[in-house]
Amino acid sequence: MDIEALLRKITRVTKISGIVSGRSVKTDKGEVFIAFQADCLSPDSSISNGEAPFRGEASFSVKEARVAAYLLAMQTDIAAHEHALASGLIGQQFCQDSIQSIKTRYSVLLSNETKG
Repeated sequence: MDIEALLRKITRVTKISGIVSGRSVKTDKGEVFIAFQADCLSPDSSISNGEAPFRGEASFSVKEARVAAYLLAMQTDIAAHEHALASGLIGQQFCQDSIQSIKTRYSVLLSNETKG
């Protein structure tokens, strides 16, 4: 089996059950670090008590995990900048510009990922 066929096979059968994203904003005034973790949960239709029941045996395909990772990383990046603003490490305009740039760049990644 050639390497390309092996990589396609591994990508097709690999399942991912969780994603972790971390972001640090450093300035000469200090540093803020934020980390988010997401686990893949699927609805459990066998429980119907009016709550949102989930079970933890689900997994993402590699493609789904990439999309989920982009979404989580975008939120992590935004939260880190918001925390840096709240801590006085960065100014309001810098925070707004950074968040707009983050959203724009992740939108491109998400768009490219969902096309293919």
